Amino acid sequence: MRSRAVAGFLAAGLLATGCGSPQRAQETTSLRFVGTVTSIGMRRTPDPWFRWVVTMHVDEVLSGTYDGSTFAFVVHSPSQEHLREGGRYEIDAERTTGPDYRFIAATARK
Repeated sequence: MRSRAVAGFLAAGLLATGCGSPQRAQETTSLRFVGTVTSIGMRRTPDPWFRWVVTMHVDEVLSGTYDGSTFAFVVHSPSQEHLREGGRYEIDAERTTGPDYRFIAATARK
């Protein structure tokens, strides 16, 4: 896992619709899923160092619980994370508070 550029957060207000929220009943705080990047764009975020928002379609949840079809997180640099639009990745994230997640790592998938 990377220690640099891992402080991405899924902020509840970053996407208007489509973001699911985790179920609360006794579950792990870790989430691993396979998804396809649908968009990468710069937006105003709470942390000016992490301004690139990566939006993904959730193809399959591998572990944890997530009921949405769209997942978004912020990174310092999509290129440093080797993320590109249309790319398919296995994403590791950890729930922080409420529906928010901290991006941990992305691994390219075919």
